[in-house]
Amino acid sequence: MALIVRYLLGGSKPTKLAKAPELTGHEFFGLFEMQGRDGSPERVTVRRAFDSTKVRVEGWSRSSDKPMSVNEWSALLSLHVFRLPEGLERPTVGQLVGQFVRTDFLPTKVHPTESDWESGCRYAFLFGLDASIAAGAGEVARLDKQQKALNQAARDGALADLKLDVAGLRGRLVTARRERDESALELSNFRVEERYQDHQTRANALSVEIRDLNEQELILQRKLTDLDRALDEETQPEATERLSRATQAVYSEAGIAFSEVVLKRFDDVQAFHESVVRNRKLFLQNERSTASESLLSVQRRRREQDTERSSLLVLLQESVAVGTYLAAQGSLAHLQAEIAGIEDRLKMAEKLENLGEDRDARAVENKRRMRLEVAEQETLLDEARALFGDLAAEIYGHGTGRTKRASLDLGVSPKQGNFLVNPEIAADGSAGISSVKTFVMDMVTMCMAAKTGHSLGFLIHDSALFDPVDSEQIASCLNIGARLAEEHGFQYIVTMNSDALTSAIADSDGALDGGPYLLNLRLSDASDEQKLFGFGFN
Repeated sequence: MALIVRYLLGGSKPTKLAKAPELTGHEFFGLFEMQGRDGSPERVTVRRAFDSTKVRVEGWSRSSDKPMSVNEWSALLSLHVFRLPEGLERPTVGQLVGQFVRTDFLPTKVHPTESDWESGCRYAFLFGLDASIAAGAGEVARLDKQQKALNQAARDGALADLKLDVAGLRGRLVTARRERDESALELSNFRVEERYQDHQTRANALSVEIRDLNEQELILQRKLTDLDRALDEETQPEATERLSRATQAVYSEAGIAFSEVVLKRFDDVQAFHESVVRNRKLFLQNERSTASESLLSVQRRRREQDTERSSLLVLLQESVAVGTYLAAQGSLAHLQAEIAGIEDRLKMAEKLENLGEDRDARAVENKRRMRLEVAEQETLLDEARALFGDLAAEIYGHGTGRTKRASLDLGVSPKQGNFLVNPEIAADGSAGISSVKTFVMDMVTMCMAAKTGHSLGFLIHDSALFDPVDSEQIASCLNIGARLAEEHGFQYIVTMNSDALTSAIADSDGALDGGPYLLNLRLSDASDEQKLFGFGFN
């Protein structure tokens, strides 16, 4: 039943019914009493198909009878039933409905995943405190979660760079930016030469040729030097005459006179020698002329090739190859990416560095505001504390010597500054303590919500709440529910197995009379007509 009521009031499709094809095409409906435009109560019918996001509300002066979306329906409930302030993110309509239509039975939570600060917001609102102050703990909780996640990531090595301090990261950023700027300037001055490699190859070849020509020039110069020396050393005719006179003098001194025959032969030899000298001189002169021309040719070729190589070297110096240019572009892009990464890590490092201080500052401010709010509402909160103690004492036998110590701690959490709600009943190992705490907290909350005007008007408990509770205490709970409902003007609905109810009545020593409160409707597995939906399904 509770699941269907929550579904009608804007909740999600119950998981337990989601895989029931037998319900496809069926429509749920419920009759509710809601305050109309003139403040008087109106009987309102709410209809919603099993698998639909549309709700049809009939008989309520604050809405039309046309189908509306679940979000529109929730907005109407927020404004006209719970009277939630505009812009307040917590509590949500779903959390408030969960408080009055119980499907999870935890003393202070409507769902196992609900956080402490969310629970605190819900109770602060229902108890009449400023829920926007209580919601401030949500920001502290968010900062707590972020700080833990970042610290864990840093410990695991996923954010190793965050181990650097902010100053270290800033230093790396300055260096990377300077390298980026220098690389960009150098790249802007590049002149790309598509035939750069061809020019490089030609310049290298010219260097080899020039080296060979230099060697040839050296050889030719040495050859010319040798030829000049040989020409200078060739014997002249005057030298031959001096040699002849010297020979004659030798023969005279030896007492030998030259005959005419000898002299003639000597003249023939001298003429032959002079002919040989002339021929050799002509040969040397021809060789020198040839070598000189070769030297001039080599020097001319060397100058031409040196001029060509100089032009190529200037071109190579003033330009770069396409590959070099593309590599420089890639290097610049890598630097840009590195800078972006450092900037991101610097932001995260700064956030991690300041996160703790920011969280502490917000927590201190939130605790201060929450303490002031609690102090201003102390009288109202004292009523809740007293009611909790009285109800617990009633359930556990006030005046019989079996009374358990019970207290309701309402204050401010020292960590996040959220509204702290901590019900306590002295435990004796009984599994029913948690269920009784839940029941008493729900009753206290119902009475406070009725006083502050934020009540849904009814409270629904499923039999699962009472499963671990002794039958005598169940009887006390049912009597309390009936009495408080009458005193504070709300409806208390309990779905309970008949055997549990029978035991509670029997063990109450006549204190519980279920007759005035029992509904005529009885559900049973005996036949389809007695089942909840009028038919059975798995």
